[in-house]
Amino acid sequence: MKDYIIRIIAVLGFLVLSWLTERVIAFINSKIKNQKAAKYLSEFTYVVTGAVKATYQEYVEALKNADEFNLEAQKHALELAKKKIKEEMTTSTREYLEKNTDDIEALIETAIHSTLYDLKK
Repeated sequence: MKDYIIRIIAVLGFLVLSWLTERVIAFINSKIKNQKAAKYLSEFTYVVTGAVKATYQEYVEALKNADEFNLEAQKHALELAKKKIKEEMTTSTREYLEKNTDDIEALIETAIHSTLYDLKK
């Protein structure tokens, strides 16, 4: 009888240990994924902010001072910023964004507009 109880406790202990191991591995994997996402999104935000500021300084500011910043110039500024972002973004960040978004072009454009809004405030 004592042997059966010891076997049952051993089996239950093994099951609990297996379950705890699985939970710890899942927890560690979720933290790794979150850290990777944070890294890529942080880099993306940094690149977008830099590209928007550079485009403003190199292109927009002079046109605004000359009162020539019209709709066509705005579209050109947007394209310049998008080009800078694509050039400065690392391959790993680009691959991450392409894998995790439906439309990277729309994401870039939205990020540009959001950054412009933030910088104006």
